[in-house]
Amino acid sequence: MIVSVTGFSGNGENPTYQWQMMIVGGSWTNISGANGASYQPGTITEKTYFRRAVTDMCGGVTRTAYSNTVSIDLPIRVDLKAGLVDGPFITCAGTAPGLIRSVLDACGSNVGLTYSWEMNTTGTWATIPGATSASYSPGAMSVNTKFRRKVMDACGVTGYSNEVEIFVYPPIMAGVIGSDQNVCATAAPDKIKLLTNCHYTDGTVTYQWQMASSMTGPWTDISGANINEYTPAMSSASSYYRLKVMSTTCSFSAFTNTSSVIVNGACRQGPRPAGGARATTPVTSEDMRVYPNPLTGNSVEVQLLTKGKVNVRMMNAEGKTMPVTVSHTGSGLMKLNFSSKPSKGMYILNVYDDNGTRTEKVIVQ
Repeated sequence: MIVSVTGFSGNGENPTYQWQMMIVGGSWTNISGANGASYQPGTITEKTYFRRAVTDMCGGVTRTAYSNTVSIDLPIRVDLKAGLVDGPFITCAGTAPGLIRSVLDACGSNVGLTYSWEMNTTGTWATIPGATSASYSPGAMSVNTKFRRKVMDACGVTGYSNEVEIFVYPPIMAGVIGSDQNVCATAAPDKIKLLTNCHYTDGTVTYQWQMASSMTGPWTDISGANINEYTPAMSSASSYYRLKVMSTTCSFSAFTNTSSVIVNGACRQGPRPAGGARATTPVTSEDMRVYPNPLTGNSVEVQLLTKGKVNVRMMNAEGKTMPVTVSHTGSGLMKLNFSSKPSKGMYILNVYDDNGTRTEKVIVQ
């Protein structure tokens, strides 16, 4: 506002005001509607001069006089520099990652710089309420998130820092153990091994075998069973086993699929001779042929002479059972049909019957 300090003086009649303006190199022009003692200029884009003209009548003569001149100039403007930020790049799920610090503060442009922070998890940037400092400490995170700092000056000019993306560690993968066993009460079960050991972690991995009397638990740690394979003791009762896989990174832990040892109390089997094979006819995966392997479609043929009731289970590398439909296409032939082609990777195929369990790795390309 350009304020009137003193009014006009003189003995003229009917005095009126008219404000005028002039830019550098131009001429004075009347400002439409500016007829008050004071004046509020509008938006200007360059240095501008203002003055007030007063006109009255004295003895039939029109007189005009002018006030002093007031100039309004724009401040010297320097391009706005939004600055640089830096911070942690990876964190554990449910954990605050730490400080995203200001490496270079914003500067330039006009006075009155203010900060705000934005985040992006879905492709759209959103303002973080209350985050108005040069640095920022995010809260607990569960998904990969990008951050950036916004700076604004008093004239509404904005700029953005570089983006910082913080990644959340993926969960550890336990892997797959195999396979279910049917044994006589007088026979020692075979060793249960971890068939896949891609745990997807950069931490130190440790193992703990657990057992239960039912598929759903409760589960109990087996003392001293801390490697990636375990041989169950001979028992008259059926039992279930799983492997707990732990990582020092983020204190992650995960469990494999469950492997069962079903004891048939009605049968008796001689002790395992020194050569390693039981006294009865051994059951091995060499009895089974799977084709095509690698699998390229949504079905696979299994050649195997079976006895009694047959069950089939196919698991992925994470121990998840894949839905499969079994049809018998001839003597010793089965066709396994999947609702759709399984994802690429390695799978474990188990076939159970009265003869025992056969296990085969199936590759999907």
